Amino acid sequence: MFRATLGTMAKRELWEFLRRRLAPLVIVLIVAMLGVRTCESDLADVEIRLRLGAASAQVQALRVDVFPTGDQAGVAYFERRYAAGRAPEAVSMSAHVDPGMYRVHIDATLVDDARSIWRQIEVRHQAVVTIDLRDALSNGVDDGAR
Repeated sequence: MFRATLGTMAKRELWEFLRRRLAPLVIVLIVAMLGVRTCESDLADVEIRLRLGAASAQVQALRVDVFPTGDQAGVAYFERRYAAGRAPEAVSMSAHVDPGMYRVHIDATLVDDARSIWRQIEVRHQAVVTIDLRDALSNGVDDGAR
């Protein structure tokens, strides 16, 4: 009978320990996980495709920076270097950003020149945005927004 009492007391003490110490920790972890999921669901996945066209043979490096409209701090970037004549005609990058309007700054290093190109895009959930750079790279014509 004495053993049963000790066993019962040990179970009660364990229960009290779990209830008082671990339960609040578990609740805090659950709330944190829900907060992270909620914040992530507001962000949009966007794929930005750059069409280089025939000028891709001249491209040695690309750097793409994505800025929210009216903000100087970039929220995403992409950088690639290519061997001479090895750049593909289309390049893609992915970003995980808030939906809205963005400015995209593209620095293209060509074999004999460098180009700085600005474009404006709208990001929505699961969007695919194509930026045509064929004229800007081939002729140096940049008619995009700054």
